[in-house]
Amino acid sequence: MRQHTVQPHYHSGEDETFYLLEGEMTFNAGGEEIHASPGDTVTIPRGLEHTFRNDTKELKFLLQFTPAGFERYFQDMSDPAEYLGLPPNPGPPDIARMIAAAIRYGCVFTGQNP
Repeated sequence: MRQHTVQPHYHSGEDETFYLLEGEMTFNAGGEEIHASPGDTVTIPRGLEHTFRNDTKELKFLLQFTPAGFERYFQDMSDPAEYLGLPPNPGPPDIARMIAAAIRYGCVFTGQNP
């Protein structure tokens, strides 16, 4: 299984809450490591540097930003689907596009390369 880790970052304008439905994740927020399993809720306050990774191949979670607004980042990062279903071989993320969109919504990557 290939773990996916999100580079350290913080949100300047909103709290980020994860509600884990399936799989397992590990969060590192403010120097504290938190392991989450289905049914767990993890809230990261705005301004707190954090990162997270998937610990299982399959992962489902609900994500909430408070107050609302950061969801527009995901709209900016989305491309129209060519068909219903997951792409068989997704390409690598466009890092420059990701950073530019994040900055527009007050998300700052503090690691070397997101």
